[in-house]
Amino acid sequence: MIFTSFHTLVIGAGIVGCSIAHSLAERGIKDIAILERERVGSGSTSASLGGFRHQFMEPIFVEMTKEGVKFLEKLPEIAQINPFIKKDGYVLLASTQQTKQALKQMLVMLKGLEVKAEWLESETLSQMFPFYRFDEVLGGTFCAEDEHALTSSLLQAYLKRSKEFGVKLFEHTEVTALLTQNGRVKGVLTNRGEFQAKNVVIACGAYSGELGKRFGIEIPVYPVPRKVIVVKGAESIPRNIPLIVDLDLKLALGIEGNGVLIALNESPSEATFECKFDFGYDEKTIHLALLRIPALFDAKVLYSVCGLYEMTPDTYPIISSIPPYEGLFCCAGFCGHGFMHSRAAGELMAELITGSRPHLDIKKFCIERFTHPSETRKDIVI
Repeated sequence: MIFTSFHTLVIGAGIVGCSIAHSLAERGIKDIAILERERVGSGSTSASLGGFRHQFMEPIFVEMTKEGVKFLEKLPEIAQINPFIKKDGYVLLASTQQTKQALKQMLVMLKGLEVKAEWLESETLSQMFPFYRFDEVLGGTFCAEDEHALTSSLLQAYLKRSKEFGVKLFEHTEVTALLTQNGRVKGVLTNRGEFQAKNVVIACGAYSGELGKRFGIEIPVYPVPRKVIVVKGAESIPRNIPLIVDLDLKLALGIEGNGVLIALNESPSEATFECKFDFGYDEKTIHLALLRIPALFDAKVLYSVCGLYEMTPDTYPIISSIPPYEGLFCCAGFCGHGFMHSRAAGELMAELITGSRPHLDIKKFCIERFTHPSETRKDIVI
């Protein structure tokens, strides 16, 4: 079967892919389709905790978060969807002088971008969060503007509005090959037949690198499994605490539903699509958590959530046209920040596809950077 006359095919119906289709449709572009090999939001999006963080080292990431928050707050009006925003904030802790210096430099940059964040000494932190041990902590940053939202609400908003604009969704449609002619994209081949289009966007998260291989193109996006453990029984931990991230201990603590989430910012050494963690991983996570939060000693594990981070070598995403084919694009490699940056990513990709000038400087996101590498500072990945 042949599906003809599409302007753009977006491969991947996660939060980023749906945002791209939505941004294109908002601009009046007709004949857009999203191709998804499984179900909408069934990949990394389904495991997202829904955070919106302003505390990055790189200004463009801060701007992308701000755009996401602005769009999120409009959902009740433009999509009649409640995103259930929880303005709980983020605390980033430093236990070494190097991390402390980096966080203080970040605060200077955030002030210039009109983001309200502050440095708190360990004594102040102890008063705010008496359940947490700060004896080895030098201090930390707190941003009350950081928040969380219901992941499905944003995904539903993109889908609802996209369908209203005429975007077509094809689930259970696996792309197997790229079709080209005279150096230009012609469409894709799938298990359901041929889809013809002027533009093709690779936006399938951690699987983007694998799809690139099918197309004969190297896209340096690889999968890294992550795990969050949710426990219950630590009644001394308030329900309104911010997400506390101990950067040097690589530990995160927050509230998730009726439980307390703990996560280790550490993954298996090799890239893999297998979300399997041995008992030793859980044991290490809980051991490190007890060093900082003794109240967890009698807590019981409720459940755990595993998902894939879509990583790049420099922790910057790829939002770029992809040579050598005209009409081929990639929007992937968000390193766990796809949810919070999906709105900006969709807008930037729509600008590239339509030939408009990107509203943010995305030179650091182009794929050519891996051919001619330069010194790029890695950002905070949580």
